[in-house]
Amino acid sequence: MDKPLGEGNGPGDGINLDEGISGLRAAGAQSPEEIARAFIREGGVIDFDERIDPREVQRKRMLWGALIVVVIAVALATTVILTHKKSSNPPSSNVSADQATTTTSGRSTTTTTTTTTVPALSNSEVTVQVLNASPTNGLAGLTGTGLTQAGFTVSSVGNAPQKIAAGDPSEIFYGPTGLPAAHQLALSVSGPVTFVSNPALTGNNVTLWVASSQLTVLTTATTTTTVHG
Repeated sequence: MDKPLGEGNGPGDGINLDEGISGLRAAGAQSPEEIARAFIREGGVIDFDERIDPREVQRKRMLWGALIVVVIAVALATTVILTHKKSSNPPSSNVSADQATTTTSGRSTTTTTTTTTVPALSNSEVTVQVLNASPTNGLAGLTGTGLTQAGFTVSSVGNAPQKIAAGDPSEIFYGPTGLPAAHQLALSVSGPVTFVSNPALTGNNVTLWVASSQLTVLTTATTTTTVHG
């Protein structure tokens, strides 16, 4: 006696799917729909080996779930990075444009710098004390005479309290405001000189220590023009 399509060979067994389909086609079923209906109508079951493994389904669900989580995490990370870049780099194009416009359309400003030059002193404004700091006698007197002829006011002549070493330059002492006067005196003599500050001197009063005969007073030629009437 033939077994119905729904009966298996033992508990939990069913007919083989290929064998069932072949039997249904032999019974007159042609289209897939007819084969399926006849297979269900006859109580057919799919063999256990051909059923979908629930564990495989669960594994695929877990894989898809993990993939979705990864995609969401990447999207969130990208959004955070882009937001941070925008906040740390504010747009500056408008500021630059405004500054460029202001610079281009602004008015030109001309700055005038005024330099004040203090006029040089005349020889007559400088008072000189001449002291001989050399081993040669009479140098203070000769130098004082030359300075008087050059227009300086010679207050006195004499000997310095100490000598200047041989080869060292003559010395011009000046007070807190007397450096211009010391420079004016240096322009009128020939020979090496050095400048020494002396707080005891005031105004245009200076003191000249003559070191040697190398120091001479420059003479200025005076031209006299006679007009005949």
